[in-house]
Amino acid sequence: MKLLTYTYSKQEINERFEKVRQQVFIHSKQIKTDNFQVVSNNDVKLIFNLYDTYFFDTYFKENKVTEKMAFDFSKKMTSAGGKLMYYKVTNQNPIQFRMRISAYLIFNSFKNDSSKPVNLAGFETKNRLEALMHIIEHEIIHLIEFLAFNNSSCKKDNFKKLASSIFGHTAFTHSLLTGKMEALKEYDLKIGDWVDFSFDGKKHKGFIQKITKRATVMALDEKGMYKDNKGNHFTKFYILLKYLKKMDKKPI
Repeated sequence: MKLLTYTYSKQEINERFEKVRQQVFIHSKQIKTDNFQVVSNNDVKLIFNLYDTYFFDTYFKENKVTEKMAFDFSKKMTSAGGKLMYYKVTNQNPIQFRMRISAYLIFNSFKNDSSKPVNLAGFETKNRLEALMHIIEHEIIHLIEFLAFNNSSCKKDNFKKLASSIFGHTAFTHSLLTGKMEALKEYDLKIGDWVDFSFDGKKHKGFIQKITKRATVMALDEKGMYKDNKGNHFTKFYILLKYLKKMDKKPI
């Protein structure tokens, strides 16, 4: 399969990456700066098509792969930077692959031009556009593996070899600012911490059960529907991190 044969030098990768980046500025209606403020689903498709042009000789277009793909952003993805979903094609559903990108992580990790670089695929990524491009690269390798082998895993050697030879990836995880990382970095909060907060004019005390964009807090409440093995009752709240105050010790 031709897709499995592509390999580029570091210089070639950098040159082709820069060509894609410059073409994004020319053709995107929203992306005009590296730290764009607005982005659309069409931009994911645009960048994918540019990679197809500059890295794969329009293989995906010529073999009608692109026709069976959907592209979008997700506000709900708070840990994975991207995801490639595989579907069985039917008459009712002609879509075989959906490439979904986490808008939350990209915007959260680069809040302004002075944000520190983030390690992504082994690159010191300095802005939202670079992050978006490297995430799409990662998902393209998943796509290649699905087309070639009907399955894909970024934990296995074959994926790593392809990502390295085509895009120069040296790592296969990211350090984008997830909700858990933001909570610890900016608010010194983590899962299990006891906090207090106000809701509807009433003070509450509880522990953090989960952190995404918000914290899920189990607050002590004699009338609460949740109960632990010690007989304590709780009510569940979803609270923005900035409204939580860490307690020195738990009240029970």
